[in-house]
Amino acid sequence: MEDLKITDSLKISVVMISYNQEDLIKRAIDSIMIQEDYLHELIISDDCSQDDTWKVIEYYQQKYPMKIRGFRHDKNLGITGNYFSTKDLPTGDIVYVVPGDDEMGRGLLKLTGQILGKVNIDYQKEYYCVLTDY
Repeated sequence: MEDLKITDSLKISVVMISYNQEDLIKRAIDSIMIQEDYLHELIISDDCSQDDTWKVIEYYQQKYPMKIRGFRHDKNLGITGNYFSTKDLPTGDIVYVVPGDDEMGRGLLKLTGQILGKVNIDYQKEYYCVLTDY
């Protein structure tokens, strides 16, 4: 599948929600940061974790200051509250939402761009949903 012009400037934001995932979140973040195409930003919202999840997030913010923005709640909002707290944060054209314990398949963002180009979806004007299972 080849890229079509519609995807040349595509910017994908990834929103990750987390809570007490210090043992898993590194793998999840790494799987997103290896995406070579279209990754505009990674936004991580920590729901007042009681373990060292926030320290891991801070480490990655320092490692990728132009790509990663982390936010930490002062009190636990629960999974739904944490998710909805991120709704106005992404600045990309498309938003992927992933939990802090899931891995993103290599090349997923590139494949998304290719598919959107192939089916000629105007991602700036049309509503659609991309579901994946990795």
